[in-house]
Amino acid sequence: NIYIRKLLSAGGGGDKLFTLFRQRKIELYTSKGQLQELIEAATATRDDRIRRGKEAFPLEDLEAVVAFLMARANLIATGRQNKVSPDADDDFIIGIAIKAKAQYLVTENTKDIYQAIMPKAPPIQILGVNQALKLWLPKKK
Repeated sequence: NIYIRKLLSAGGGGDKLFTLFRQRKIELYTSKGQLQELIEAATATRDDRIRRGKEAFPLEDLEAVVAFLMARANLIATGRQNKVSPDADDDFIIGIAIKAKAQYLVTENTKDIYQAIMPKAPPIQILGVNQALKLWLPKKK
């Protein structure tokens, strides 16, 4: 959902996180499965916006984001974790974070990914987009 927001809102939180990744200030772990899910969800979002007469991002933008992620992200081969989240789709994301030994899992869906269900060693901190930006962007003076 962060990538879709990047496509929909230039200068928004998703776009800022993507910029940090592009500048190599943060590392990104994902999987081919998650990227396929991104394509499906972004295409559905785009089609829905077109049906409702709203502005939609060009498919070329989606293709460029996915190509960049395929080239630069750390791709993790992983399966689902066993029902650790109320949303089964989130189990897949948690599995990526665990296998990558990530320090942080950044999501706009913090309501379904509880800190209590994450492994204790190594600890993975759940951050919303705004929390991550506060942590990683330089402080304004």
